[in-house]
Amino acid sequence: MSLGPADDGANELIVFVMVELHGWEAFLRVRETLMLALEELLERVDLSEILVGVAYSTTSEQLQRIPELLRSVVAEDPQLNYEACRLVRISAFSYDHELEISSTHDLHDDFEDSMHRLNRRILAILAANGIEIPFPTQTLELHSTDSTP
Repeated sequence: MSLGPADDGANELIVFVMVELHGWEAFLRVRETLMLALEELLERVDLSEILVGVAYSTTSEQLQRIPELLRSVVAEDPQLNYEACRLVRISAFSYDHELEISSTHDLHDDFEDSMHRLNRRILAILAANGIEIPFPTQTLELHSTDSTP
């Protein structure tokens, strides 16, 4: 198996598997098992980067504390490891932080349950510290183009 950057900057995963099988049904069962395991692995990678957007009304002191607040909620689960938390973008309606975690869960369902609890703790700690997650908004300005006198 190899995992590395492709020419376009995206990650590329190549998996080679050699298995001795006897019959088409055995091949299909192994193929389905491998595809499911690969799908779960890719979902874990995707879920291991959580984007948390906070409102523009967040003070500079609150912004400074966000990485430590998120580190503390990750630490509540012994099977999750905090990797990093960075302010990655100032978007149209929020300051976006990316929380990176890793997991030692053996079962994918346990990992998903852990992510559910982590997301709930993130919501709770942000609320407890007066940090809002903004509702996306958009302003539409209308100008009359009526040219009649």
